[in-house]
Amino acid sequence: MARELKPISFNPDTKSDKEILDYIDELGVSFGSYVKLLIRKDMRSGSSLKELNDNSEIAEQLKELVSVLKNNNITINTDTKKMIYETDEIKESEKEKKQRLAMENFMNMGGK
Repeated sequence: MARELKPISFNPDTKSDKEILDYIDELGVSFGSYVKLLIRKDMRSGSSLKELNDNSEIAEQLKELVSVLKNNNITINTDTKKMIYETDEIKESEKEKKQRLAMENFMNMGGK
């Protein structure tokens, strides 16, 4: 049986590709062997592309949350007279709505 090649290109002028190439050089293994090792590891652990995509969604939600935290864009509603079941009556600003939706999206990611 002939060998099947799966070529991949790197641009050493880009930082991310250069980091990968340097890392492989430091390991002292061939690129193909390393890729095969990673694929076998994924196969054994049962990882799937869907799980990897879910992780990237979580990462995006975390980035959004960090952005909100860094910019001190958090406001806390301290109106204790309103009860939880009366939340329809509470008016929220666009900023508060954006924060609430970001947090809800982040919290809903736990079920995926």
